[in-house]
Amino acid sequence: MPWRLSLSGINRIASAVGRASIVMALGVGVGTAWLVGDMLSSGSSARRVTAGSEESAPLALLENTGVVFGRVADVVAPAVVYIEAQQKEKDGGTVSQEAGSGVFVKPGNLTRPVVVTNLHVVAHADPKGVEVILADGRLLNPSRILEDEDTDLAVLEFSEENLPSATFAPSAHEVRVGQWVLAIGSPFGLMQSVTHGIVSATQRRRLGLPQSMRIKEFIQTDAAINPGSSGGPLVNLRGEIVGVNTAIASHTGGSSGVGFAIPSPLVQQVVEELVAHGRVRRAFLGVEFPHLFTHDRSVELGLISARGALVAGVGKGSPAAQAGIREGDVVLEFNGQAVADDSHLINLVSRSAPGQKVEMIVWRGKKRVSLAVTLGEWIASAVAKADRTN
Repeated sequence: MPWRLSLSGINRIASAVGRASIVMALGVGVGTAWLVGDMLSSGSSARRVTAGSEESAPLALLENTGVVFGRVADVVAPAVVYIEAQQKEKDGGTVSQEAGSGVFVKPGNLTRPVVVTNLHVVAHADPKGVEVILADGRLLNPSRILEDEDTDLAVLEFSEENLPSATFAPSAHEVRVGQWVLAIGSPFGLMQSVTHGIVSATQRRRLGLPQSMRIKEFIQTDAAINPGSSGGPLVNLRGEIVGVNTAIASHTGGSSGVGFAIPSPLVQQVVEELVAHGRVRRAFLGVEFPHLFTHDRSVELGLISARGALVAGVGKGSPAAQAGIREGDVVLEFNGQAVADDSHLINLVSRSAPGQKVEMIVWRGKKRVSLAVTLGEWIASAVAKADRTN
């Protein structure tokens, strides 16, 4: 059976724990400090490590790592919330109940903390139908819900005072493959659950998520993310948010060690835009992309690999048309940054400001051509529908 990619929210389940299979992991505790290497290799019984011995150094390292994990949880967990939402269909008919996680944040332009979560947790819900449970036991209803369908993010605003908040990682603290991370949330309704793992990969873009989620850029992690974890933070060992947990790849619908989080720079931009303007202002280029840019096609065009974004069409009167971009061009660079593929170009354009002037390098006639583009503003209702556009 092929794996499937699913958003990690859950239908509200009062008996979630009863219906889920919960397996207790029985392992060798650091507190007991048994060395099992000799037992596995020679069949002898395990022996206890004594304090001050040479073998105690690795043990101390493990214990210190555990202490760091605990301190990170102490700092971030108070800002992590459990969310239950009554979602109505767009026609106002059927009501379904959804549950997930979220985290209070307070970026620079905010006067008070807000909760950021995944849109699929609270989509089509009235603020009165959303309950947010804090770590200290308070139950709040948001005063307003702000949505960004392009990224599957939502912001919940509150009128209450004395709200906790966690911080986003600054750009200087770049997420790197192999670094430790913690995922905090409410899998299966189990509030304040903490799991750990590493960053398995960054810049994951080609994921089979709903088409409404136009902007796809993810951190991959093996920290356990399960149904109900959606909207919870992925944090580094400094206690800073590096991502918002959103989806998992799984045969069963539960964690299989392949989870995906939206990177914090994108999350922070969306939060600030939603609070300031009620929507996210994004730039628009006006090109269409094929479903697949193959290696064979790139060789035909004189390239050595299928890196870049192949233009399959240019919107009439669009910024791309005005700049002279043509069907068959391959966009190699956008504003000084190499373009990996069409999804990457969509993300780069979307992170830019409407009206911004940028230089683009395209591959045309087996040579590099420089073009200057003044970006327009993306307004979904005004943009012609296509399978892959930006």
